Amino acid sequence: MIQFNFKGTAILLVGAAAVGALIGGLDHPVRSEDTPTPPPRSSTGDLELLPKRGTGDGGESAAAINLEALLRKLSNARTDTERKKLLDEAKPHREEFRGELPNVLGNPSHPYIVAAIELTQALHLDTLVQRISHLASAGGPQARAAAIVAVSELDEWWPTDIARFLREYDDAPTLIAALRVAATMKDRPFEPILALLGHGSADVRIAAAYAMPKLGPGRKLDQVIRRTGSNDVMTAIAATHALSRVGISVPVENRLYDLIEHSDWRVVQAALMSLESKRAPLNQPFRIIQLLREPGSGGTVAQVAALIALEHTKTIPERELAALLPELHPVAKLMAARCLVTAGNSRGVNTLIELLRTKATDLVDDEARDCAIEGALAVLRELSGQDYGRDQDAWRKWARLGDHLRKVSLSTAPPRTW
Repeated sequence: MIQFNFKGTAILLVGAAAVGALIGGLDHPVRSEDTPTPPPRSSTGDLELLPKRGTGDGGESAAAINLEALLRKLSNARTDTERKKLLDEAKPHREEFRGELPNVLGNPSHPYIVAAIELTQALHLDTLVQRISHLASAGGPQARAAAIVAVSELDEWWPTDIARFLREYDDAPTLIAALRVAATMKDRPFEPILALLGHGSADVRIAAAYAMPKLGPGRKLDQVIRRTGSNDVMTAIAATHALSRVGISVPVENRLYDLIEHSDWRVVQAALMSLESKRAPLNQPFRIIQLLREPGSGGTVAQVAALIALEHTKTIPERELAALLPELHPVAKLMAARCLVTAGNSRGVNTLIELLRTKATDLVDDEARDCAIEGALAVLRELSGQDYGRDQDAWRKWARLGDHLRKVSLSTAPPRTW
């Protein structure tokens, strides 16, 4: 299977929303593998809370025992669904835990400190925000990352605070959390974000690209553009992704066209992804057509990314795309057909119908074949409101009605893996 990957380490294509999801994963920071095994759950899987009054055998309050059990389970939760269930079960006990959480939050070395921060955030216990903000400096990397995110939810950070985190720490959890918060700010600390485009962690570079603010013409924009020419290809990739965040102005778009001719296909992918983010037709579609004709080391993957950029920006050079159809790999042909469909060109639907008979060959593996067929079917179903399966005759009969000959925006997303 070919999979697009934003990190520039596999093959490509995660858009801004997916990047946001990756960074958003810090709501549930990675936990240590050394956390204790959770106690047995009840037959229903619910939290087994002791009565609020009374003490345990060791003199601890029932609330403290309940909190310890909950934090242990949260620390060992392996899925978001399991974690959400635990947090939902805890909400009726909000006031009970409010009194006990300070004892845990006051101990940065507590084995369940990250879970305690997460619980405080989920219960919206903003009266404890000072204790959590202390952990942003006194805790370990995971606790610090959780605290940075929690404080941003319960209160707010000043841009100078976030800039300090970005400058003073080098561990990925802290930097990604601070960058995630920076991405929500109107006034973002530009210089430290720019510097982190060259960080050694791919995840940090992604987060830095995502946190880059909108920029008009001037010194700051020039600095980002210069980073795209870095001799370090990973920095160049991150800076190229960052151009999608600063805004696709004329200078940015012109630079992206230059980058699609880069010798490293990963930079080419990043440039095409950034062009895809433009909310208007591309100024130089002939540059994309040239890449489709001569994709270089990016091959089919580059062609697919280029065609997605054309579709998303509603830049459809119909004659050139139609001429290229016979030469394209089935997955690229699917993307070209999608472009033509959005323009209301009959060649688009006819090509989708032809793709229903795609065969596996030495150059087309089973997954690529299935991607082309299923992708074609998805668009045909959307256009027609019918499902004739792989019956080409039935689809041709429908196509002759001509109902599809209009410009459309497809709600069916283009496949990004095959």
